[in-house]
Amino acid sequence: MVGCDLSGNGIDGFLSLDQGGAGLTDCILEGNGGDGVAFVAAKAPFVKGCMIKDNRGA
Repeated sequence: MVGCDLSGNGIDGFLSLDQGGAGLTDCILEGNGGDGVAFVAAKAPFVKGCMIKDNRGA
């Protein structure tokens, strides 16, 4: 996924993305609830140039 705005997504959005096995490039991942931070750290190792902030979770 390139240049995507994935702001304000809950846990379901992250699980769907993880199942797709997509890499993230220059994406915005702001204000995500659930385990947003954990998702980015553990399930999406190919994150490049993304804006990640204001996420809740472990």
